[in-house]
Amino acid sequence: MMKYFKYFLFSTFLLLATFGYSQKREGSLTYEMVENATSRKQIKGRYQSYIAKDGSVINIGDKVTIGKPSSNKTFAFIISILAMAPAGVGITGFTYEIKNIFVDGANDVGFTVFMLTKKGMIQIAYEQAVAFGEIVSDVMSSDQALAELRKQKDKLDLEIISQAEYDSIKAVLIKYIK
Repeated sequence: MMKYFKYFLFSTFLLLATFGYSQKREGSLTYEMVENATSRKQIKGRYQSYIAKDGSVINIGDKVTIGKPSSNKTFAFIISILAMAPAGVGITGFTYEIKNIFVDGANDVGFTVFMLTKKGMIQIAYEQAVAFGEIVSDVMSSDQALAELRKQKDKLDLEIISQAEYDSIKAVLIKYIK
């Protein structure tokens, strides 16, 4: 009987968590919005994309690759929803697709951007996980794209690549540059 009660409690928790963040928002959530928020109401809800501190843009459907845990055995900023505990080292190197982007927290402790993945039921505290190398985003930041574009321009100037190749590379990179 206790076994069924645990399943009931877990199912109820997941259902409440889902409805708790069911408010939809159009547009992007930005690092600045989270940092400047003075109440949870200002940033509550789900978002289609997030513009991170480093300028990278993460959209629902983008993928993140799990890096190394910040401790020897577990991740500090990646939580296994099913176990309700920090994720173990076994997920290192796996790639997960972002399913939800939302903010949680309180006025007195601040707010954190979280991302849920499609498979594996993993919750990621994005900025902290990036800062500690727990995730490696497959999305290029503005600075990374600009550095790569400069590198390609040097190749063009040295006649290592053609103008057509440079234009093709530039067309891809320019969307990341802000």
